[in-house]
Amino acid sequence: MDTENQRELAERYDKYGAMLYRLCLVMLCSRQDAEDAVQETFFAYLRHRPEFADAEHEKAWFLRVATNKCHDLRRSPFWKRRADWE
Repeated sequence: MDTENQRELAERYDKYGAMLYRLCLVMLCSRQDAEDAVQETFFAYLRHRPEFADAEHEKAWFLRVATNKCHDLRRSPFWKRRADWE
C-alpha cells in the first residue's frame, strides 16, 4: 500500500472509526467482536474502493457495511456455539 492510500485510510479511520466501533459494540456486546467487525469494514473499503457522491453517502456506506458485518458475525456458526465465561 502506497503512502497516498495509507493517508486516505487513516483519514477515514479517524473520521469513522470510533463511531463504527460504538455501533458494533452495541450490536455485538463484545469488544473483540466489535473490533473485528470494524476491521472487516475497513478491509471492505480497501477491497472495493467505492466512489461516493458526497459525505453523507460515504457515512451511510460505512454504517451499512459495519451493520452487515455485525449481522454476518451473529449468523456465523461460531457465534451460535460459543458460551460466556461468566
